[in-house]
Amino acid sequence: MEITKEQANKFKFNWLLRFDPSTIMEGYLPAIKVPKSVGDIKFCQLRLTDGSGLEFSFNIKPIPGKATKIKCQSKKSVKVKLGEILDGDIVVHVTDAYGNTIHELPHGSLSNLSVKADDLDIKVLQKTLLPNVGFCLQNIKFDGSTLGVREIVVEYNTLTDKIKLEVLPGRPAKLNVMGWGQNETLIAYDGVQISNPLDFQVCDESGNLISDVNATISLQYDKTLKVSSIVPLTAKPDSKGQVTFGKLTLSGPCGKYMLQAKMSMEWSSLLSSDLAVELKPDPKKAHKLQVDYREGCVYIAGDLSPDFDISLIAADESTMTKIPQEKISMSLWESTTNDQHSGPPPQRAQITGMDKPSEEDREGHFYCRKRKLPPKARMHWIMFQASLDQQMLYSEPIGFDIQPGPPVKLIPEIAPPTPIVCNTPQAHSRTLSEALRLQLVDDFGNVTGKDLTDNIEVHVKGNNGAELPKLQGNKNAKKLQRMSQLSKERDTLTASIKASKELFEGIQQRLQMSKKSAEDAAKNELELREKLRQLGVRDAHIATRKEVQELMTSTNETIEELRNKPRRICRIKRYETRDGEILGKVAHLVEVEDENVAYVLSWHMASDIDCVLTTTLAKANEVFENTNMRQQVLPIESIYKNGLTEWDKPLPHTRVPMNHGQTPSGNPVYARHLLRFTGHEENCKIAFRLLLQDNILLDTLDDARAYRQSIVKHMHCPTLLTRDGNCIRGSGKFGGFRNRCPKDLQGCVFGEPPPKQLQSLEKQMVILEQIMHAIESREQAEVEYKDQEVALRSDNMVTKQRNCQEDEEQLALINQKLKLAVASSKDRSSIPISITSSNSSGQSTSRGTMRRSAPSVPGAPQTKRRKP
Repeated sequence: MEITKEQANKFKFNWLLRFDPSTIMEGYLPAIKVPKSVGDIKFCQLRLTDGSGLEFSFNIKPIPGKATKIKCQSKKSVKVKLGEILDGDIVVHVTDAYGNTIHELPHGSLSNLSVKADDLDIKVLQKTLLPNVGFCLQNIKFDGSTLGVREIVVEYNTLTDKIKLEVLPGRPAKLNVMGWGQNETLIAYDGVQISNPLDFQVCDESGNLISDVNATISLQYDKTLKVSSIVPLTAKPDSKGQVTFGKLTLSGPCGKYMLQAKMSMEWSSLLSSDLAVELKPDPKKAHKLQVDYREGCVYIAGDLSPDFDISLIAADESTMTKIPQEKISMSLWESTTNDQHSGPPPQRAQITGMDKPSEEDREGHFYCRKRKLPPKARMHWIMFQASLDQQMLYSEPIGFDIQPGPPVKLIPEIAPPTPIVCNTPQAHSRTLSEALRLQLVDDFGNVTGKDLTDNIEVHVKGNNGAELPKLQGNKNAKKLQRMSQLSKERDTLTASIKASKELFEGIQQRLQMSKKSAEDAAKNELELREKLRQLGVRDAHIATRKEVQELMTSTNETIEELRNKPRRICRIKRYETRDGEILGKVAHLVEVEDENVAYVLSWHMASDIDCVLTTTLAKANEVFENTNMRQQVLPIESIYKNGLTEWDKPLPHTRVPMNHGQTPSGNPVYARHLLRFTGHEENCKIAFRLLLQDNILLDTLDDARAYRQSIVKHMHCPTLLTRDGNCIRGSGKFGGFRNRCPKDLQGCVFGEPPPKQLQSLEKQMVILEQIMHAIESREQAEVEYKDQEVALRSDNMVTKQRNCQEDEEQLALINQKLKLAVASSKDRSSIPISITSSNSSGQSTSRGTMRRSAPSVPGAPQTKRRKP
């Protein structure tokens, strides 16, 4: 039936409020908007409002539209290791314009699907249809060596989508040593820590660094080689995949060895390439004291000893230089037996220093010339010692069997008493000596002349050539017996007094020596304090030993703080050597204080900064061969020195006409004058005069241009460098990339020297240590002096002094009695009797006594005289 307009207006629809009645009159429902999602079902209802109660309802279920979009999604991870398959698949969703999945794709859709990515392994890639979804990509794997984000491009017909995956390093496949070339031989010295730490990096097959490594790495080496470090030699890699074994200390038989790192994994192990190490003797480690002298001589008491040439031999058999002279000393002592001596010198040994060096002395050699041999003829030993920082080195003991000198006098083997004779019939009363054994001695009292066969004549002579008295008168036997008894007492007292005086003189001598030692130590202490005052340390801060110790502690803490303060360091690997002929790399031989200057000079010397300097061509060839001809070297002896510039010659602007009082801007200075040498100054000056020539440093490029313009009018202008990183070549060329210092030199920069304050504090520390030693020496000498004084004033010594005085008084009384006895004799004349002997040479000797008064004792109480 036809629907009238009146009827059409009575229709009601739930999907819209207003509609065009003409559409209903034509028999059509109003347009229904279908949902965008296939999951949304739309309920539709229409009814008449004419009271008939007619109505109708239905549902609309959307279906996917035409494929207009694809979307890639990784099911599990978006990270894949190089050379390994991605954990999980990549799903490619095919959808319509509203994101509804196309459930059924046309036949042959896989052939229209393409997958592209850099280094993607297409051979193992699998593409499959995924029902009700789209496609599935399996076995995603990347080859090559590049890491980072990779973009996979998926195309289906004209539709395109991209998915990003992060490519990580592959499985551990290599252990690379850091900082050392694989074909380079590491030079190490026996017992010496190497300069650079030994580090290893875990890498994959392509050499990419691996960070997430859960394994243990250990250092492998020959069992005959002893390897130590402050860090364990077995460790796990850090978060960067690196493991460090620190600065190794190698010791063992010298030769070539191989070091290797081993990483133990769950089912396998990984070895690094071999690192060649050549272990050499340490040229800075003292090995022995070598003593050269003329052997096979006959050593006579009191004569000069042979000249000794002493040198300190290093472990590599080279002669060590720059050893302070005071470190070497000589010990001499008398042997108690003739057996070979072993061990250090005994405490009784006499210690002397070396001769002062002269211009003729060889470097590294010390001399003992024209030293007198001991006066005592018997076996003596000489040993030289070197007192080094960490060791005491002794030479082999040298034995000297000192022989007595030529005979100069005859003396009795046992001193006879004063003879007394009288004019009596008894022979024994007229006998001067019943048995007198004489012996020949040299100037020092050594018995000599044992092999002589000459005759000896004994004469009795008077004093000063006086005529010998006749044996007449004085037949009183009792009186003569009394005189003989007094003579014996006189001899006994004389010997006792002599022994006492020798004892007192020895004590006085030791007392004076202790006093002199204390005075010398105090004087040395004052001199050191004066040096410390010049460094700004007041006496009030070092008045006592405790204050000196406290200042030493605080100074040492400050020194350590300054040493540990971060400084600019050169990142170039050092050339490991302790060979005196190998100076080192240019980069490590100098330091530059100003950072801008350091960068400019490092950039300007970039082609030379890695060069190794040697003193000789032979050593340069050795370095060249050891590094497989990859290391550039410069031997000092190959430099033509006459053509080098003078180190301290004046700047060019001082040699050209300039306005009166005009000073060029930019603070010009020779670049070589801003270098601070770390050692080998003389040889380094030769090298840098060649490498830097007359290059001048100024502040800015404008200053450099103006400076050059004022110079070239009169003379050649050298290369000009500026502190802000510019360069004007000697030809005048400037500007451009090649004449501008880059911002990053990747660590190839001269290092920064220690703060100047550190040098001052180190000098102060040395003087403080010397002051502490001087205080200890002074206090020890004062204690010894006081002990000697106490010993001299002791009751025992006072008693000996009193006894000596009483013996002198008693001796004077005995001499007086003897004079009276002689005066009362018949002839009233004294009888000066002495024993005189003459040797085969005609020389005569006589024996008598000499009177000496006993020394006074400071502070000793007065003694009472003892009557005989």
